[in-house]
Amino acid sequence: MAMRTRPVRRGIRTAIVLAAVAMAAGACSSEGASPPSSGGQTFQGLRGVAPVALQSDRSCGEVLEDFQSFAPAVLSDQMFGFAEGGAATTSGVDDATDMAVEDSAERVAAPDEAGAQLEAADGSSSDTNTQEAGIDEPDVVENDGEFVYVVDHGPDQAHLVILDGATAEVLSRTPLASYGAQLLLQGDRMLVVTSGGYGYPMPMPIEDGAAVSGPAPDEEPIPVDPFPMPTEPPTFAAGTVLQLLDVTDRRAPQVVQTTEIEGHHVSTRVVDGVARVVVSSYPDAQPLFDDVAVRMGGGGDADSGLAAMEAGVADMTIEDWLPAFRTTVADEGDVATRTSTEGSLVACEDVFVPEVNAGIAQTSVLRVDFADGFDPADTTTVVAEAGTVYASTSTLYVAANTYVPLQEQGRVVGEDFTTALHAFDLRGDGPAAHLGAGAIPGHLLNQYSLSEHDGYLRVATTEGAPWGGGEDSQSGVRVLRLEGGALVEVGAVTGLGVTETIQSVRFMGPVGYVVTFRQTDPLYVIDLSDPTAPAAVGELKIPGFSSYLHPVGEGRLVGIGRDADLEGRDQGLLVSLFDVADPTAPAQLQTWIQRDAWSVAGDDPKAFLHWSPESAVVVPLERFGEGTPESGMVVLDVADSGITERALVTAEGRYPSRALVVQGRLWSLFDGGVVVSDFANPTDGVFTGFR
Repeated sequence: MAMRTRPVRRGIRTAIVLAAVAMAAGACSSEGASPPSSGGQTFQGLRGVAPVALQSDRSCGEVLEDFQSFAPAVLSDQMFGFAEGGAATTSGVDDATDMAVEDSAERVAAPDEAGAQLEAADGSSSDTNTQEAGIDEPDVVENDGEFVYVVDHGPDQAHLVILDGATAEVLSRTPLASYGAQLLLQGDRMLVVTSGGYGYPMPMPIEDGAAVSGPAPDEEPIPVDPFPMPTEPPTFAAGTVLQLLDVTDRRAPQVVQTTEIEGHHVSTRVVDGVARVVVSSYPDAQPLFDDVAVRMGGGGDADSGLAAMEAGVADMTIEDWLPAFRTTVADEGDVATRTSTEGSLVACEDVFVPEVNAGIAQTSVLRVDFADGFDPADTTTVVAEAGTVYASTSTLYVAANTYVPLQEQGRVVGEDFTTALHAFDLRGDGPAAHLGAGAIPGHLLNQYSLSEHDGYLRVATTEGAPWGGGEDSQSGVRVLRLEGGALVEVGAVTGLGVTETIQSVRFMGPVGYVVTFRQTDPLYVIDLSDPTAPAAVGELKIPGFSSYLHPVGEGRLVGIGRDADLEGRDQGLLVSLFDVADPTAPAQLQTWIQRDAWSVAGDDPKAFLHWSPESAVVVPLERFGEGTPESGMVVLDVADSGITERALVTAEGRYPSRALVVQGRLWSLFDGGVVVSDFANPTDGVFTGFR
């Protein structure tokens, strides 16, 4: 693969490594433009201080000076438990009415409809349960209607298993980098994102003629060792691995590119066929700590410790601060060799640094083209933490708690706890340009707390720290808009669920639904049709709460969560059907309650399947009350007249994870295998093992 490079890199070097596999990779290029400089982008993230500028398009020397300025206070916090100034504290949001306004009318709006399992062209197959329609999210299973792709976490190694959608035959098993892999499919290309890095030594090639799975006797065995990987670990700790596979031949998928990255995978979104991978990295401080300990000679006070830290930081280079990568491909025209390229993940001019101390953690947004693969020139980095990721069709948002120095942490409570937001442009072929930043009071629940509609970002938060709550806790929805390089609040509704915390959020077009809970469950309906004047127009108070909300038809929502008594004590699994046709009068139509039961779908929406042709909801279920515990995929019939259990699909001794529809049949995934059955009789299915 032809890869663009920048003049400034972490000593980019190329190594030729003999390979044990015959494998070809076509040359390709990725011609993307560099993101525009932000100049002096500002955001109102700190109460009582001037707007914070984000600087970019700077030299490596200037970026290095920033890290050398920020790091002593931050690292002293970690090593000694003290710091001496130079750090900003978190707080609420200032008014920003005096900021310049940019016309953003040409920005692409988010889809009106909420995401859901998308049906295939023939209407017979489901897709990943995503937040927004048309924006893919990584999961442990992918389904294109003809084939099913599953991550199988075996006892010794994780594999990508490909099955025939018509017969459930296992066509191939491809070893993956590590456990924790997630899949993203675009046509005949598969991106596998793994957290935790590669295990070394590398997996050994399979002996010639040995099949990984069981093809029919008249078929060729699955090819040996599909890895274009080096045999030695990189010079950095790789916390994320990206494997790009060509799955044109489902019986013989080939890994065409492998990229190891310093930092952990936060999340990924696919928009217009391009993956945007968000990685959070933190410089390896242990060598510096060892050096500081030597400089201090085993003793010293706070002043001497900070001085030693400053001296140690001064000896570090820009390569020590920026995250690293290594990409390995098979050489074109020479299938016996592999080429590895290693260097800094981002060029210095594409690093956005606040003018005040925001810590030394870095958030990088990588662009991965499914045809051409990863190119480090298509990376943008912000010196900031990363926690929650949301994407519309045009913009990627990354949210995280703002940096708080240790000496301030005891005072950062209640209204002072702040969430920072960064916006990145997904339009165009190059790296995701940083559009602006902002900050709001409180903390997010999850990605569903964020939603963009008609160019406005809606954010639901509970004020206070995530571990808080209490008498001063309250929630609200704030509406922000990009103006002058900043995310500026233009409207808000606050005072929701006083003393309670948010349990679930769902935005659908101009309407939002917010569930809070302490002892009872208020379901609030928020009218967002006027972004500058959002209002809570409806409220329903019931026992228990929903931790996930899903649209199931015109004016209907299904909630899955926990039942509770009037004192707020847990009473079991709760599935509710809500009538929200009249936003001023939401009503709970039906409930399905299981004592001593739990479903992961309440915490993991990708485990939730709504199949409208059957008016059915399918989720993993664990019952652990009196009698023999059981687990499986429960099929629920959901109607205004009631919620009833149609069947519980089980596989003895196996844990349920996902349900999907393939060619009109229900596939219930368990660890190590799948049960395929008809909706008419879900329990009369056939189990197929992955190994």
